[in-house]
Amino acid sequence: WASSSYAGELLKYGAKLYNYDHNAFLHAKTIVVDDCVCSIGTANMDIRSFELNFEINAFMYSSEVAKKQRAIFENDILKSKEITLDISGGIDSAVIAYLLNDTTSIYSTFHSYSNENSDTEWAKFIANDLGKTLNILESIGSNNNRFEVDSEFLGGNIPDSPLLWGDTEGYVLNLVKNFSNNKHFKNLHFIGIGGDDLFSPMPSAPWSIAKNNGLKGFEFLIKYSIFSRSSFIICLRSFFERTRYFDDLTNKISGAFINSSPKKKLLFSWNEEIIIPSWLTQNIKESLYSSLIKVANEYKEPLNNDRAKNQEIQSLIFQNNILSQLNILSPESIYWSAPYLNSDIIENSFFLSEFEKYNPTTLKPFLKKMMNGIMPEELFYRGSKGDYSTTLYESYRLAKKKYNGNFKDFELFKLGIIDLEILEQELSMPTANSIRIDFFEKLCNMERWLRQLKRYSGELYEKNF
Repeated sequence: WASSSYAGELLKYGAKLYNYDHNAFLHAKTIVVDDCVCSIGTANMDIRSFELNFEINAFMYSSEVAKKQRAIFENDILKSKEITLDISGGIDSAVIAYLLNDTTSIYSTFHSYSNENSDTEWAKFIANDLGKTLNILESIGSNNNRFEVDSEFLGGNIPDSPLLWGDTEGYVLNLVKNFSNNKHFKNLHFIGIGGDDLFSPMPSAPWSIAKNNGLKGFEFLIKYSIFSRSSFIICLRSFFERTRYFDDLTNKISGAFINSSPKKKLLFSWNEEIIIPSWLTQNIKESLYSSLIKVANEYKEPLNNDRAKNQEIQSLIFQNNILSQLNILSPESIYWSAPYLNSDIIENSFFLSEFEKYNPTTLKPFLKKMMNGIMPEELFYRGSKGDYSTTLYESYRLAKKKYNGNFKDFELFKLGIIDLEILEQELSMPTANSIRIDFFEKLCNMERWLRQLKRYSGELYEKNF
């Protein structure tokens, strides 16, 4: 800890600090200036060496010696990491920041700017409370890749599936650009994905709470119906509903393609409603329906017999896929780490009851309890993390205008996947709901992936499509 006591001030003035990561103790005290002068000795840059201890340093005015010392230092950098951290303004990344700060002060903080909500102000508050300079990058949607169909992927690599994180690609690209000169070492960059899945209640959490807490669970259902403004009768009916996982899944799949509403409105089921784009061709819908039913028959049992835990695992798998894509596409100089996706943390979080995750007046009550005295309490009362709909709607509007009349050139159209008439009819509407925009974003992500696959792996494209 003593060795990093000045780290915050050094980082503030633009110094680069590296964490030696070679299972060894590095005790060198060297300085190299402009490949002309170097110093080797016993003195540390602290008040004890300057005022109290007896120290000795040799200064050598030799470019040959200075260059040799620089080469030794750069070799040590190869065995080092620069720790960086995303501070989004939300609770999850803040928890990582405060815990990391208790371990070391040798890290830098980054944030993607937003003028649509309070995220940037909260990020500044967190960084200031930690005594850190916040490196603010361009906004998340600054590069407009969200609806892009022609641009290459990060690093020129083609992922094994369309991007799962196209909405934050601007942030990723800006971060990579910021680290582009770091050829000699690896950045260890922490992000907060997975926190919502572990410490926020899943949609079916009320069912799990009621099931596992007897009379107390029944009381919770009453309170839940009041806070959520749901009918208590529907809540009670949903609790006593005992449809098996497999039956619920196949019913949801069938409902997505038949477009029929369920006879009885139910909450807390195993699976969320499945919705498919209206602009898929009939042949594709039939093929997709058969494929989904086949998959459902292969995985008839849930991943966990508790509905909320089952949804939690499914969501964590998705987040882990996002993390894998980030590390596959990013240059070797950056390693993305998500502490909430660590297997030990996930395993231990499963001992938490859903009751410990639920509080209608505060976010993530278990984390609030855990971080008491470490992290400012007001962060847990800030409300949900910011909304980015303004950027989203503007990007959607520009993409509609850009692609209007050009959909016949899309690979998705040539492959018989999209019904052009229905798609153009949807896009001609003056307003669009979030589901329609989300489907159009996925359409663009798929088109981009197909174009890159065809351009650089034509043989693979022809074989599979």
